[in-house]
Amino acid sequence: MSELNRVEIDHLSSLARVYLNEQEAKEFAAQLPKIVDFVDQLSQANVEDVSSGLSLPLEKLRQDTPSSDELSLEQIKRLAPEFDRNQIIVPPVLGSSVDE
Repeated sequence: MSELNRVEIDHLSSLARVYLNEQEAKEFAAQLPKIVDFVDQLSQANVEDVSSGLSLPLEKLRQDTPSSDELSLEQIKRLAPEFDRNQIIVPPVLGSSVDE
């Protein structure tokens, strides 16, 4: 890959939402082709006989088990500070109430 021009650098930096001054743009223009060439070398590597480093079966990560500690509606009513029409009434959290 050849060195990038300033227009291409400006386009890439705007896509990445980064501001590059003149010196940084020159450094980036010189470094990016080397990075792309290295990634190209990696993509050409023969990995056909290489096994994955992660071989855990997915079902071993987490088992779905039903919860046995569910609360009944009556228990919730007793625990709630205020309860009205099957809804827990709580004080405002993010500021004043709607009535104010």
